[in-house]
Amino acid sequence: MAEARYIPWAEQQLGPGHPLDSQSKGIIYNVFKYFILELEKQQGVPVTHVNKAIRRTSEATKTSATTIRKICKEAEDAIKQIGVPIFPGKRRNGTKTVNNIDDIDKCLLRRTILDFYVQREMPTLDQILEVYKQKTGYSGCRESLRNVMLEIGFRGVLINKKKCMIERCETVSLRTKFLRQMQTFRNQEFRSVIYLGETEIRPKPPNGSSRLVILHAGSSNGFVPNAELIIHAQNEDDYQRQMNAAVFTKWFCEQLIPKIPPSSIIVMSNNMSCQSASIEKLPTEACKKQVIWEWLTVRGVNPGKESLKGELLDLVKQHKRDFANVCVAHEIAAYCGHQAIRIPPHHNDYNAIELLWRYIKTTVAMKGPLEMEELQHVLKEVLSTFTQKVWAESVWCVEQLRTADMERDIAADKFMDSITIFQLESDEDSE
Repeated sequence: MAEARYIPWAEQQLGPGHPLDSQSKGIIYNVFKYFILELEKQQGVPVTHVNKAIRRTSEATKTSATTIRKICKEAEDAIKQIGVPIFPGKRRNGTKTVNNIDDIDKCLLRRTILDFYVQREMPTLDQILEVYKQKTGYSGCRESLRNVMLEIGFRGVLINKKKCMIERCETVSLRTKFLRQMQTFRNQEFRSVIYLGETEIRPKPPNGSSRLVILHAGSSNGFVPNAELIIHAQNEDDYQRQMNAAVFTKWFCEQLIPKIPPSSIIVMSNNMSCQSASIEKLPTEACKKQVIWEWLTVRGVNPGKESLKGELLDLVKQHKRDFANVCVAHEIAAYCGHQAIRIPPHHNDYNAIELLWRYIKTTVAMKGPLEMEELQHVLKEVLSTFTQKVWAESVWCVEQLRTADMERDIAADKFMDSITIFQLESDEDSE
């Protein structure tokens, strides 16, 4: 058998097995045209037979003659159509990236993974993908699903030399804290639990970024009377202008707080930026060193007088949880005798109003194509059809879900404590 010899790129003949991008095709075509011009200068007449130019181009670019002829044909066709030679890139049949999973399905994905833990099994990404497809009809690839898992609080690890996904400790901690709080409130039967949320509905056919945004609240007794806020946002900038922290605070104070029972628990979703306006503004790099030092000192953190600005900012970062999480809405609720509690990120199925949003969107979609004015009218009609019984059933479902998740977390915790994580993937892979 002849000895195998390494052939450097410069000596390889590129052909069918070596796909070329549009830029490479353009270079090869320009080399071909250069040799055509050289031949015309030598002969003094236009070149009618291009075989010699193709052969020289093949030698210069290490590309097969067949490929060069195809490139020239693409260039000629483009010149006939638009006047210039262009080479569109080759379309490849790859799996489409699917990341637009709604919040409810993201929560179902989390439970799918945790159910493996309950069964004392550490799943691979392929196993999770197979089960999740069966449950939801998910059409994305494994990498798309992995990106969603990273987004909702999972990270990649190696366990027994097998790549697996486990939930981050901070995600588990936030969920457990919320579930324990809600269990305590549930035992206080004299306190009403108010679920607050926001959603958007777009007309069909779509009209750019135009949509209706609904902010509302309710409890097991039904929607809070006359508490809905419906705005028509023409685009994202218009939405940010009409649904900002000031607008939300005004609605919270004037349309919600006066209409709910005393000592209520207000459950708020975590996906609304207008709800998250903080009372405390943290110092940033743009602040003077003295301003940062005074901010820390007033709050009981005693930095050294010789501390550098970078050290002071690091102290701000260490103590930001103590000051940055105090939201305006929480303080207003406390001042009025209520208690606001925020649902952990990517756990919006703990909010009973999210179940109603999904039903509302489905009902509106069944009405067929609707202009914006018709959509507003239909939306108000659908909102008025929700009875106290529907709300009570939604609240009951959420309470059962929270109870089941608490039991699932306990079982999963026992399993995770029994295994050994030998090696963590790098931060870049996990994020």
